[in-house]
Amino acid sequence: MQRLRASWAWFLKSRWFDIVLWFAGTVIALFSLWVGVYASVNPDEAKSYFQKYGTISAHDFDVLRSVWIWGLMIIGWCLAGLSWRNARKRREIAAGLQAQLTALTKATEQIPNRRWDTIRNIVYGHIEYTPFLRYEQDKKDPGGFGVYYLNKLLGSPKLVAAKAEAKRRSSWDSVFDEMAPGVCDVIATPLFATFDRSSKVRFSSPLFYSNVGLYMNTDAMAPSFLEGLSVQNLTERLKENGYTSTNLQFLSIKGEISEKLAMKYAGWLVDERIGQFLIASLLSEIASCKLPSRALFCESYIADQMIEELRRERTEAGGPPFPDVANVLPAQSILFPVCFAVPYADYELANLLNIRLLQFTQKKSALDELAEWLAKDRGLVDTVEKKGRSDFIKDVKKHFVAAWPLEVEMDGTDA
Repeated sequence: MQRLRASWAWFLKSRWFDIVLWFAGTVIALFSLWVGVYASVNPDEAKSYFQKYGTISAHDFDVLRSVWIWGLMIIGWCLAGLSWRNARKRREIAAGLQAQLTALTKATEQIPNRRWDTIRNIVYGHIEYTPFLRYEQDKKDPGGFGVYYLNKLLGSPKLVAAKAEAKRRSSWDSVFDEMAPGVCDVIATPLFATFDRSSKVRFSSPLFYSNVGLYMNTDAMAPSFLEGLSVQNLTERLKENGYTSTNLQFLSIKGEISEKLAMKYAGWLVDERIGQFLIASLLSEIASCKLPSRALFCESYIADQMIEELRRERTEAGGPPFPDVANVLPAQSILFPVCFAVPYADYELANLLNIRLLQFTQKKSALDELAEWLAKDRGLVDTVEKKGRSDFIKDVKKHFVAAWPLEVEMDGTDA
């Protein structure tokens, strides 16, 4: 049965399906046209044929003939038109792929004849995503862990001089626009390497893997829905509990991982937002008890930091306790590789980053670098605060892993 279904699926996607549709539509249209012409030229013979199967008046015969002719001709033309439309879409897709191939070929030809070990200068692009990359008022160039670690890998300024791109990229949906060797060589903001993005850029080896959680107001959700919830049964649970857009909506920022995961697991509940939105404001929407309830796929490190800050602000203002907004999925259910992105054709720079990453991780993993950088960024450096620093680093490592835990069933490979 599975083989039969696979064969049927292949047939529906192949050009043979278009040929069969076109042939069937053409045959039906021509046959109905022939019947109509024959019935018009020899009405008595056609009428006597129909009368063999029952009485029929002259008026009924004319109506039946018209319905037969026009009905079947319309059906035939629709089938033939559908086939033509499918064939045109295939030609457009083929033309688009050819255009991409041509662009990649030209981009490859424009790259100077170099090896990874001869790269001396690069320009890095950037998009704000605190704390991995941020803009500070008193500094011209961006800061954050992404810039710090990229420079560390490049060995700047001893090996490679890294210069920040003048413009600031502002949309995740178009973050890779205008990337080209010698123009924008790498995005300094560490990014999720997703299946969709991998068709636009080349990614370095993963620095580490980031946990993505599903955040809900647990006080507003049915206990039967939350108990035993996992990525494997999430969609089924949503349907079993009868959730619709009137009582639950998944917040989704266009171009971000929240959109991809929301479309994958709850496509009928997606509330898409376009533009820049602060995580804190989205979490505040989730905390609200107004209908519809809200949900958000988000990196657990970022979300938990924001929830802690919102809870502290509410307490300091003397307001009611902040609702129990939390990740409702088991820890590390959804992991995504975090990488640097380079232009698709620039495999030399990708090789340079990968080789340097391999060299560095022999001594200290990128995850250790991240945890220590975040601790230092928080000012946890004094001897007196060593215990607090140690606890903070342990907490950071709850949200990231250095390697993919293959023995655990999870998601994060096909969004």
